[in-house]
Amino acid sequence: MLERIKKLMNFETLDIDRIVREIVNRLRAEMEVQPVAALTVDARVITLSELAGKLEGVHQLRVRARAILTPSVRDELTAKKIEIVRATNG
Repeated sequence: MLERIKKLMNFETLDIDRIVREIVNRLRAEMEVQPVAALTVDARVITLSELAGKLEGVHQLRVRARAILTPSVRDELTAKKIEIVRATNG
């Protein structure tokens, strides 16, 4: 009986290890497959009309260092989880 319990416990440990390895491999694969899609906008003032139809699949919005983003643009980017990246001067 004790031997059978040991086999069952060992079997479960091997299963857990296998499952953890599989999950880690899948997460790594997802991270490698998803490139950062960036949209660059060179306008001084960025409005929603400027971005209309351009945000699908975008994860990053690149703008001038001193670009002005309207509050509605900021709200839209936040809702879509799009990062704002400002250019550096120099």
